[in-house]
Amino acid sequence: MKNSKKLKDLIIIGIISICLFIFFWLIGKFGIKNSDFSNVSLELYIFLRFTFFLSLFAITYKTYFFIKKVRLRDLTSIRHLKYFVIVFLIIFLFLILMWPGAWSWDEFFMIDDASKLAFSTWQNYLTIVFYSHCLMILYKAQTIVIIQVLFISYVVSYIMVNVEPFVKKRKYVYLFLVPLLLPAIIINNLYSLRLTMYSYIELLLLFKLFLILKDKLEITTGEIIQIVLFTLGVAIWRSEAIYYYCLFIYLFIVFFKSKKHRIIFLISIFSFLFLYSPILYLENQNAEIQFKYKTTAVINPLSMMLNENLNENSQADIAKIDKVLNLKAIKEKPSYVEIPSYWNGTALRTDFMKNSKSLYNGYFGLVCKNPILFVKVRFKTFLSSNGFDNYRNININTFLSENPSDNVWYVSLRKS
Repeated sequence: MKNSKKLKDLIIIGIISICLFIFFWLIGKFGIKNSDFSNVSLELYIFLRFTFFLSLFAITYKTYFFIKKVRLRDLTSIRHLKYFVIVFLIIFLFLILMWPGAWSWDEFFMIDDASKLAFSTWQNYLTIVFYSHCLMILYKAQTIVIIQVLFISYVVSYIMVNVEPFVKKRKYVYLFLVPLLLPAIIINNLYSLRLTMYSYIELLLLFKLFLILKDKLEITTGEIIQIVLFTLGVAIWRSEAIYYYCLFIYLFIVFFKSKKHRIIFLISIFSFLFLYSPILYLENQNAEIQFKYKTTAVINPLSMMLNENLNENSQADIAKIDKVLNLKAIKEKPSYVEIPSYWNGTALRTDFMKNSKSLYNGYFGLVCKNPILFVKVRFKTFLSSNGFDNYRNININTFLSENPSDNVWYVSLRKS
């Protein structure tokens, strides 16, 4: 009886998901001009449409059972809904005041690539996946911010309702609303680049692990799948979060001790990696674009270090780097906040891919021989990126094009 009821629920969820998928496709095909992504490869189009359907199914699944609990007068679910509405209204109010959200730089290029379903490494291809899924709902840049606000509202309300057992009085959970009123958080919540979604995914993951450690969260198949998805998401979406892969070993040994949980855990990992494999294929096919992007992390500190007194034993490492990068051009354009030699096209040598492997070998050696200098220039960049100097960002028009009207997303957001 129980299994037949669950099967019925899954059929209903499947039908709703298919109807939503067709509805959004029809809006894109007939309702809004140039939103059918018709100028891309069939394989990539199918992959993104398929993952879009999976996303719709997952959201519908979660929403369906949540609504069922609310209708059955589950007090925890009702309070969760109340917190969600409160958080959403607060953030959405700021969105209305700052409409269409906080847009400044890379996102204009990213949304342009997403609208064409083009390969891009600048904010990781997962950003293109997220953007394209949002545009498949409604072909407007503001859709990205609204979806983001909905997700943030869910995460904060989830934390609020689950932190109740840890506080003396339930009203104390409203203190979690205070950070939402801080200027930095307001702007961050309405900023459409990957770091906003990334930070809330990471927050949700860590909070779920905390609840499991405190025996406040039942380890179900759904929770295991979510934990695997969030862990892979934060590990892949930002390359510096590679340490999250180590979390899988800890989860396998400490968290998921039963045979059933471990099987579900391993199946989930391999399933998501299989789903991610087309992106890995795209990355391999675009190795030159990938490498060019990675050099930006090297050029910035190098431009500063080359204008300081380096260790006398650094020449061999400099020679290795110079095979790939034009160190003379980089040295002439020092900057702790930007990479001017990259943007003006002089930083990379014409045959840079031929000696690409020597770059990191030489750079690692240079840093090891000049550790204090490296930390000094990196710390200066760190301070600047957090607003602790007088540097002001270059106007967006500088890098968009000579004529900002060339970027349709920039123009549409200005009009809105």
